[in-house]
Amino acid sequence: MLNTTKDAASSALPFRAAVIDIGSNATRLIIGERRDNSLRVLESLRTPLALGREEFRTGVVSPDAASLVLSTIRRYRQTLAEYDVKDVQAVATTAVREARNRDVLLDSVRRQGGLDVTLLTAGDVVYYFDAYLFFRLRRVLPIRQQIILTAELGAGTADFSVMRRGAVLATVGLPLGMMRLSQLLAEAEAEPETRGRALREYLETELAGLRRQLPRVRIQSIVLLAEGLVPALGALLGRPTSPGELFRLKRHLAEDLWSRCRGHSAEELVARYKLSPDMAETMEPLSATMTALLRVFSREELAVVQTSLGEALLTYRLFDLGGAERYNKLRQQLTAARSLCY
Repeated sequence: MLNTTKDAASSALPFRAAVIDIGSNATRLIIGERRDNSLRVLESLRTPLALGREEFRTGVVSPDAASLVLSTIRRYRQTLAEYDVKDVQAVATTAVREARNRDVLLDSVRRQGGLDVTLLTAGDVVYYFDAYLFFRLRRVLPIRQQIILTAELGAGTADFSVMRRGAVLATVGLPLGMMRLSQLLAEAEAEPETRGRALREYLETELAGLRRQLPRVRIQSIVLLAEGLVPALGALLGRPTSPGELFRLKRHLAEDLWSRCRGHSAEELVARYKLSPDMAETMEPLSATMTALLRVFSREELAVVQTSLGEALLTYRLFDLGGAERYNKLRQQLTAARSLCY
């Protein structure tokens, strides 16, 4: 059995670790090592396994899909052995968490794949991303000075948090995942223009409801966390992007992005902009969500951070962010609870 938990008796941080993320649209492996104050990614593998495509409709993960997950994990274990990685964390998100037969799948992964999988809630996801943001990007984002809305637009859910000077005030998960929205669009019996207008109105209504749930503070910045979105934005908008982690999207560019994606099939976006098929499939709801966020929260710009849940978890593990008072999970939860009292 691989060691998937931190040894509480040891104070030494791992030099090298790995994360396996069983997501709603793909299963991923990321292996990294700690180099001074930075994370060096040694291997990053992504296997398209759209568990959510069927689970969001039926409520279960089929035997065929479960078999694909297991075979993928066996391949990943070979890669882990090649890098001699013993410190491995395995997690799963919305599709597995919501599946009625999740216990069967997790038991199979434990017995046949040798991994204990942790199911992450919306609160867990935004906690790890927020800790990553503060640790990695505090010099380029006004995290210590502003009230920031962070948004992680996953396949199954959209997870939000409000941070005030680095402390989390609230976390909320909504069933506005990009794969879910893509399925709604595909099933809608309407003309593309009508369908797109309905999507925008739906998102703005849901986000207005989110705003009412959040503490009564003025959001000063919006930060979007996404994997693979920055190069897609560059291709769609005809703007060069660097290998860095940050892309600033003005409202007028967000509207331009929406007009380029609205009503177009994934095949058309792949052919015209050379996007990957899975990114093209979600660009219409992604662009609609970004424009709706800017409109509802009255901002003229949002920042898109190029990262992944696996990278956030690796950073958290390798640099012991949970041991630092600022990132301590209990401290953040207490801060959020206090904010609800005012």
